[in-house]
Amino acid sequence: MLIAALVPNRPYLGRLIDMPRRPQRTALITRPTSSARLTTLRAHLEELMRISIFDRTPEQNYELALITKLLDGNDTGVINTSRTELWFKSTDGNQFDSSAYDTACRTVYRMTVSARVSLSHLPSNCYEPLRPAVVGGCSLCRGQICYTGGMKAAPNTLTRSDKIYAWFLGLGGLLGLIASFVITYDELQIARNPNYHPSCSLNPVISCGSVMRTPQAHAIFGMLNSWWGLIGFSAVIVAGVSLLAAGKLANWYWRLFNLGTLFGVVFIHWLFFETVYRIHALCPWCMVVWSVTIPIFWYTTLRNFQIGVWPTPKALRGFIGFLQTYKNLILILWYLTIILLILHHFWYYFRTVL
Repeated sequence: MLIAALVPNRPYLGRLIDMPRRPQRTALITRPTSSARLTTLRAHLEELMRISIFDRTPEQNYELALITKLLDGNDTGVINTSRTELWFKSTDGNQFDSSAYDTACRTVYRMTVSARVSLSHLPSNCYEPLRPAVVGGCSLCRGQICYTGGMKAAPNTLTRSDKIYAWFLGLGGLLGLIASFVITYDELQIARNPNYHPSCSLNPVISCGSVMRTPQAHAIFGMLNSWWGLIGFSAVIVAGVSLLAAGKLANWYWRLFNLGTLFGVVFIHWLFFETVYRIHALCPWCMVVWSVTIPIFWYTTLRNFQIGVWPTPKALRGFIGFLQTYKNLILILWYLTIILLILHHFWYYFRTVL
């Protein structure tokens, strides 16, 4: 104890004489007023967000949470680290890492009291610190607020992956909506005229009419399946447009949307089984609906796990990470499985055509 007291700046001496001591933590972390320090915080936040949730260390997770809280325009801009620690403990339980939290607090505190501006870290569409006003929106805070010029950021700025996903929902939903509309039109014509011959009825196997005249075409509450497609794909388009317009949607919205896509993908696989193995015919427009529904469900589910909409159990993090890494390959294998099952079942006909 005497050695540690005489040399207070040498904490390793305390460990040499078996004096484990928790590092000192700054009690309060205050949002900086300097634009340079705020710029550095935001640049560091961007770097943390680029790291996959499965690859972040506990220190990085705590840094991400602390910086996000500091930059929250609806908050006071002051973090009481002791109170925040209690919140983390109540949330993480036994997984809370005190040492990692202390390190994160010290790191964030140092960034609030001293910082260097690095223009190379700034998104070109976010803001320019040399100007007094914000130029465009901010992809880091998802349109909540930008402090560089003290002005609110544009609420519609998205990351590149979010934009791709939003456009994918819009275009995929539009393709599914068109297919559902064509099926609805043909089914209404059949209801009006039983002898009506749909344009997609080409041969004994590829025959929309054979599928539309079965009870499976009215599987849910006696309504045409295509009507549910019109409703579902309209919701998909709305989700894509809302993401492009609002920039960020509540987690409950994505949970409900994900559950809807889950119902859709289960339903189309049931229809696939009934169409191939019970009705023994294929509907081309129905297959368009299948091919659109599967990736919408797949990419929505993986995205929701990636951004934290669905909590990821620790035991499944490795498995989810594997799915994230090979998501495109898995989707291709999914399609190939369906194609091979169709070819295997109808090979008796296709071999006469080839």
